[in-house]
Amino acid sequence: MMLSKIGLQAFADFINLSKVQVGGLYYYLDVSKMEARVTSKTGKNYSGNIIIPYSFDYNSQSHKVTSIGADAFMRCSGLTSVTIPNSVTSIGTDAFYYCI
Repeated sequence: MMLSKIGLQAFADFINLSKVQVGGLYYYLDVSKMEARVTSKTGKNYSGNIIIPYSFDYNSQSHKVTSIGADAFMRCSGLTSVTIPNSVTSIGTDAFYYCI
């Protein structure tokens, strides 16, 4: 049960933040912590080989990728692989639901 509470808290920090695109992936940013969460692609699905970076620069600030959001890759049947860095400490419910 403790893991669930930790996961919920991690996602609560990203609510109502703007979605940004960097290097082909979409993220929600927690500017106060300089962290990012991978989220779903607007309008279509991710496909091919996806490499989630440990961190990236946006608006001259470095953001560490710490989580993959719920449904981030849902129904992405064209995925070949997803490389996840060790900076990611939580993966949302159904993040890879209906992926083949």
